[in-house]
Amino acid sequence: MALRQEDLLVREAIVYRFPTDKLRRREARRAVTARRRLALGLVIVAFAAGFLVAGGPEGTATASRAGAPETVTVRAGDTLWGIAARFAPDSVDPRAYVATLGSLNAIEGPIHPGMRLKLP
Repeated sequence: MALRQEDLLVREAIVYRFPTDKLRRREARRAVTARRRLALGLVIVAFAAGFLVAGGPEGTATASRAGAPETVTVRAGDTLWGIAARFAPDSVDPRAYVATLGSLNAIEGPIHPGMRLKLP
Protein backbone atom coordinates (compact mmCIF):
# COMPACT_ATOMS: atom_id res chain seq x y z
CA MET A 1 0.00 0.00 0.00
CA ALA A 2 1.42 3.30 -1.00
CA LEU A 3 1.09 6.48 1.00
CA ARG A 4 0.24 9.74 -0.56
CA GLN A 5 1.80 13.07 0.35
CA GLU A 6 -1.57 14.40 1.53
CA ASP A 7 -1.96 11.57 4.03
CA LEU A 8 1.25 12.57 5.76
CA LEU A 9 0.24 16.19 6.36
CA VAL A 10 -1.38 16.95 9.66
CA ARG A 11 -4.16 19.46 9.32
CA GLU A 12 -5.49 19.45 12.86
CA ALA A 13 -3.61 18.38 15.88
CA ILE A 14 -4.42 18.24 19.54
CA VAL A 15 -1.54 19.38 21.69
CA TYR A 16 -1.53 18.09 25.21
CA ARG A 17 0.45 20.19 27.64
CA PHE A 18 2.82 18.31 29.86
CA PRO A 19 1.82 18.95 33.48
CA THR A 20 4.86 21.07 34.31
CA ASP A 21 2.93 23.17 36.84
CA LYS A 22 2.44 20.15 39.08
CA LEU A 23 6.06 19.10 38.64
CA ARG A 24 7.34 22.56 39.49
CA ARG A 25 5.18 22.76 42.61
CA ARG A 26 6.24 19.27 43.67
CA GLU A 27 9.93 20.08 43.15
CA ALA A 28 9.53 23.34 45.06
CA ARG A 29 7.94 21.46 47.99
CA ARG A 30 10.74 18.90 47.92
CA ALA A 31 13.36 21.66 47.94
CA VAL A 32 11.70 23.39 50.91
CA THR A 33 11.45 20.08 52.76
CA ALA A 34 15.11 19.33 52.07
CA ARG A 35 16.15 22.77 53.35
CA ARG A 36 14.06 22.31 56.49
CA ARG A 37 15.58 18.90 57.14
CA LEU A 38 19.07 20.31 56.64
CA ALA A 39 18.34 23.19 59.02
CA LEU A 40 16.91 20.80 61.61
CA GLY A 41 19.95 18.54 61.29
CA LEU A 42 22.29 21.49 61.78
CA VAL A 43 20.36 22.61 64.85
CA ILE A 44 20.52 19.10 66.32
CA VAL A 45 24.26 18.88 65.65
CA ALA A 46 24.79 22.31 67.23
CA PHE A 47 22.85 21.31 70.35
CA ALA A 48 24.70 18.01 70.59
CA ALA A 49 28.05 19.76 70.26
CA GLY A 50 27.05 22.30 72.90
CA PHE A 51 25.83 19.53 75.16
CA LEU A 52 29.14 17.68 74.84
CA VAL A 53 31.21 20.82 75.35
CA ALA A 54 29.14 21.87 78.37
CA GLY A 55 29.52 18.42 79.88
CA GLY A 56 25.92 17.29 80.09
CA PRO A 57 22.81 18.61 81.78
CA GLU A 58 24.31 19.10 85.23
CA GLY A 59 27.98 19.34 84.40
CA THR A 60 30.19 16.32 84.56
CA ALA A 61 32.47 15.69 87.47
CA THR A 62 35.78 15.86 85.71
CA ALA A 63 38.01 15.65 88.75
CA SER A 64 37.95 15.37 92.50
CA ARG A 65 39.15 18.05 94.87
CA ALA A 66 42.80 18.93 94.79
CA GLY A 67 44.75 16.52 96.94
CA ALA A 68 42.08 13.80 96.86
CA PRO A 69 43.33 10.23 96.54
CA GLU A 70 42.89 8.29 93.31
CA THR A 71 40.99 5.51 95.06
CA VAL A 72 39.03 5.28 98.27
CA THR A 73 38.09 2.26 100.37
CA VAL A 74 34.44 2.19 101.42
CA ARG A 75 33.98 2.21 105.19
CA ALA A 76 30.95 1.07 107.17
CA GLY A 77 28.16 3.64 106.79
CA ASP A 78 29.62 5.23 103.63
CA THR A 79 27.32 6.10 100.77
CA LEU A 80 28.07 7.37 97.30
CA TRP A 81 26.49 10.66 98.29
CA GLY A 82 28.76 10.92 101.34
CA ILE A 83 31.85 10.11 99.25
CA ALA A 84 30.74 12.76 96.75
CA ALA A 85 30.32 15.29 99.56
CA ARG A 86 33.87 14.55 100.77
CA PHE A 87 35.73 14.54 97.46
CA ALA A 88 33.70 16.51 94.88
CA PRO A 89 34.84 20.07 94.16
CA ASP A 90 32.47 22.83 95.28
CA SER A 91 31.79 23.84 91.65
CA VAL A 92 30.49 20.36 90.71
CA ASP A 93 26.93 19.21 91.34
CA PRO A 94 27.07 16.22 93.75
CA ARG A 95 24.49 14.36 91.62
CA ALA A 96 26.82 14.53 88.62
CA TYR A 97 29.73 13.38 90.77
CA VAL A 98 27.72 10.43 92.13
CA ALA A 99 26.68 9.48 88.57
CA THR A 100 30.28 9.66 87.36
CA LEU A 101 31.50 7.71 90.37
CA GLY A 102 28.90 4.99 89.71
CA SER A 103 29.67 4.69 86.02
CA LEU A 104 33.44 4.82 86.51
CA ASN A 105 33.31 1.91 88.96
CA ALA A 106 30.45 0.01 87.24
CA ILE A 107 28.32 0.10 90.38
CA GLU A 108 24.95 -1.52 89.81
CA GLY A 109 23.81 -2.04 93.40
CA PRO A 110 24.64 -0.89 96.90
CA ILE A 111 28.23 -0.39 97.95
CA HIS A 112 29.76 -2.51 100.73
CA PRO A 113 32.53 -1.85 103.23
CA GLY A 114 35.90 -2.84 101.84
CA MET A 115 35.11 -1.96 98.22
CA ARG A 116 37.77 0.13 96.48
CA LEU A 117 36.35 2.91 94.33
CA LYS A 118 38.28 4.91 91.76
CA LEU A 119 37.57 8.62 92.09
CA PRO A 120 37.02 10.73 88.98
